[in-house]
Amino acid sequence: MESFESHFFYPIKDTVLDPDGIGVRENIEFNAKIIFYVKTKQGIIVAIDYKVKACPVAIAVASFLAKTFKNKTIENALSIDENFLNSNLVGIPKERLECANSAIEAFKEALINSKGGK
Repeated sequence: MESFESHFFYPIKDTVLDPDGIGVRENIEFNAKIIFYVKTKQGIIVAIDYKVKACPVAIAVASFLAKTFKNKTIENALSIDENFLNSNLVGIPKERLECANSAIEAFKEALINSKGGK
């Protein structure tokens, strides 16, 4: 199991200049935004990039998703939910689960957009 803190302090991501899919989630109330960029090839996620203007949870979850799902199938990644995070990422503050869910939703949107465009 990986820790929330390690992904917050040492985030992992690729640089994606020409994404196949982009996913965005925004929370105007908290002035927060997360954008995922994915590059895919034949149903495999080959690169994941993101930009986050939000709480530490969104940063940590974005990093965890980038590390976990690089070189995995799109279908595998689309099956994740909050339970997946709770089982694999230790230390997410329960009062910030909305931030975690926003990161998951933006990631899934990027994956769905990549499938539709290819």
